[in-house]
Amino acid sequence: MCVCSNPAAADRRQAIRETWSDKDMFTKQGFHVVFVVGVSKDPSLNKLMQDEYDKYGDILQLDVIEDYSNLTRKGLANMRWVVNKCSKNMFFLKIDDDFFLNTFTLLDRLHNMIEIKYIACIFILLLTLPCIIIVYTTV
Repeated sequence: MCVCSNPAAADRRQAIRETWSDKDMFTKQGFHVVFVVGVSKDPSLNKLMQDEYDKYGDILQLDVIEDYSNLTRKGLANMRWVVNKCSKNMFFLKIDDDFFLNTFTLLDRLHNMIEIKYIACIFILLLTLPCIIIVYTTV
């Protein structure tokens, strides 16, 4: 699960760690949460990103300048990382750090999907906010 964030949004990442992305619950289910950020123009924020990575191990800092105009590049770099590093995973979820995810509903729905023989986008309503789940398979 990739949570798109901004280097300056440490408070959002911490709130997610303390609420819906409980590491113990996800690890038991075979899921991993990674916060995806770009490179900040502010060197002190990049240092804080390194410190946060050293503490939690859940930061993926892509080689893309963090800027609104680079969101497409950031998204593509994120997908390249997923394809290269997570090719054996069946599911990939991209979500922003300003969403609240009902992880219990998500895990329940994913566990109820027994056979997946195609690549598809599934639109799942979690609480009142939609999330897009991109399903990959190795058929």
